[in-house]
Amino acid sequence: QAQQVPDLPGNKRHVTFFATASTETQDPTWTLRRFDNAALAFDGQEDYVKVAHSPVLQPVRLSVEAWVKAGEMPVDYPRYVVAKGADGCHRAAYAIYTSGNGGLSFYVSVGDSYVESPVADAGLWDGAWHHVVGTYDRVAVRLYVDGVEVGEGVASKLPIAYPAFTFKNLYIGDYDGDSAVCENLANFPGAIDDVRIWNRALTAAEVAERAAGY
Repeated sequence: QAQQVPDLPGNKRHVTFFATASTETQDPTWTLRRFDNAALAFDGQEDYVKVAHSPVLQPVRLSVEAWVKAGEMPVDYPRYVVAKGADGCHRAAYAIYTSGNGGLSFYVSVGDSYVESPVADAGLWDGAWHHVVGTYDRVAVRLYVDGVEVGEGVASKLPIAYPAFTFKNLYIGDYDGDSAVCENLANFPGAIDDVRIWNRALTAAEVAERAAGY
């Protein structure tokens, strides 16, 4: 269906655009990727995709994967590619998002704070598709862009603080998109495709293979 994104791995976490299954002005739109028109374009203002909370989306060790494309990135507020859960407008349980300089990073929340990967340069936003993966294996938080690790992993052994979050849904293209408090400031202005949440940390070799294989 046009208003539904299927969950291909078989966990039946199918999602609908914006807040309902109906067509709304805030829905993201279908756009072209390399071989098909199955990617989604977000306007950076209100569009998002919401995935209902499930324990499947809260692995102990994980990888968050996506293909992204955007032009020049606004630096007024962080913009979220993927975000799981929300603590007010402060942090997610895990997220891929843009940093203060418009670059890209990945973080996981531990305790009452979070551990963030090194930041990819804002040159990533050149209007072309890029493969991005954030991983956490309870050894280090890492970010990969186009199959290459950005810097070196930031050490952490603590568990992800899933129980600390009042809001637990996962968002694509936004952070806590239902919250009026956050005022839709975190919306991603670009295209996103093939979002995957893995229940393990992909190895560097696996990330490089996936970046080259599609």
